[in-house]
Amino acid sequence: MKVRNMTVGSPIRLILAVALPLMVGNIFQQLYTVVDTMELPSKYTTPEAWDLNMLLAKMAGAEKLLIGHFSSRYKELEPLLQECREIFPETYIAEEKQTFTILEKRNKE
Repeated sequence: MKVRNMTVGSPIRLILAVALPLMVGNIFQQLYTVVDTMELPSKYTTPEAWDLNMLLAKMAGAEKLLIGHFSSRYKELEPLLQECREIFPETYIAEEKQTFTILEKRNKE
């Protein structure tokens, strides 16, 4: 990785070198937000993605599954939680300031 001395050289060039990547990132974030708030057809928001996550949790031997980072399209999370619990009963919605205890499993040999 190249180290750049930010105290030597054209100030405009140095500012742009820092600001341009941030601006491009913000543009992509805004595009994501616009797409996320659109009503997309159900084929793009299928429950198979949730099913896969629950299957992976079961295969990994997880005892609890925390779900979070929901689209703004979901006004009510309870139906989603109930749907997940049909497949993985120990599913919880990750909420602010909520804590979960994670115990280390010991292999029995």
